Amino acid sequence: MIPAKRHELAENIGKMVGNHLLTSEDVRQALTQQAFQVELQQLLDQRLAAILARDLGPVASLVPERFHSYFTLGIMAALVGGFLSPELIDQKIRSYLAEKGEDLAGCLLDEAVQEKSARAGPC
Repeated sequence: MIPAKRHELAENIGKMVGNHLLTSEDVRQALTQQAFQVELQQLLDQRLAAILARDLGPVASLVPERFHSYFTLGIMAALVGGFLSPELIDQKIRSYLAEKGEDLAGCLLDEAVQEKSARAGPC
């Protein structure tokens, strides 16, 4: 039979055990014993191994939806950074801008000289 005041009974039993049967020193000594620490370490190792063995799917599926854009940018930056040094990235950007700048200057000159409909080229 479960008493109607089982929560109160449990609380009173807990207080009695805490006040009269176990002291904080008893708990401290139990926690610092080598056998307890070894058992705790084994339990943690088992639980962690079980978590790591689970197939969690792709990393992107673990990222909350609202952070997907940041996650994608981070992945792209890591991939690009992993293949190209910052100096090489800078060199490629400067080279691209110089090339496109020349194309644009040529287009503007062509516009000044020719009609837009007769113009051919990258513009």
